[in-house]
Amino acid sequence: MKNNIPKLLLNFISITNINSPLIFDIIRYLSALLCHKKFASDFMNYEGLQLLLDLPYNQRASTGISTCLYALVFHSTIMERLCAYSSHLLPSIISLCLKLVKGEHESACSHVTLFLTLAFQYRAMIEEFDNQNGLSKFIDIVSLMCKSPLNLTYYFNVLHLTYWNVLLRWVNTAITKLS
Repeated sequence: MKNNIPKLLLNFISITNINSPLIFDIIRYLSALLCHKKFASDFMNYEGLQLLLDLPYNQRASTGISTCLYALVFHSTIMERLCAYSSHLLPSIISLCLKLVKGEHESACSHVTLFLTLAFQYRAMIEEFDNQNGLSKFIDIVSLMCKSPLNLTYYFNVLHLTYWNVLLRWVNTAITKLS
């Protein structure tokens, strides 16, 4: 049974309605398990990342997927394998990251920015990021982040301003890693 958990979770994801609140819980549970190298390796062997990227866009599910990406980036062997042998996934990964980093949901934006910051140590990720004009999109985001809290200070509480400042620092770190 324990060897079939990745496959079982992926089966649940594939049969669950994307708009169901259950999909977020399944993906959140999956992201917690992806911290373990053996589980993450089995997940990749079952083409789990492909399944997650093929899901129709849904904000809740995408937030969970961003957490899964963040968990995977800490496994260097899996990232190297992803960059070397699964290059067909890289455009989908970067595209989703650029969509989520616009800040529709704060935790998704945070996880994606941290994922990219760590993923930029892999040449294939940088090349795909460049192919999708990611740097100019990041610069646009930074310029919006710099304007938004200053112009809308009245509407934001201190916690939200702190979030924007931390996120701005992460985006700047990601851009710096590109150099």
